Amino acid sequence: SLPLTSILAFIWIYWDTKNIQKIIDLSFNTIIMVIPSFIFFITLPIMLKLKINFTVSLLVSVICTSIGYYIFVNILKKYGISF
Repeated sequence: SLPLTSILAFIWIYWDTKNIQKIIDLSFNTIIMVIPSFIFFITLPIMLKLKINFTVSLLVSVICTSIGYYIFVNILKKYGISF
């Protein structure tokens, strides 16, 4: 599937600024930040297969993903990767 939100953001940035570098930066940052989002897509189905309530599974998955993002961003900063 196409990442509709990203495509809309690219179009919006281009229309507003005509700045190709901003689109390149957003595209790169989107690719980098996909990595920790896998936590959500792994945690949620596992919890649902374990017959844990949907609301609880969703909440725990979001919390785990948030923690994953926090750790991931700090690791990137440690290695001098900024976005």
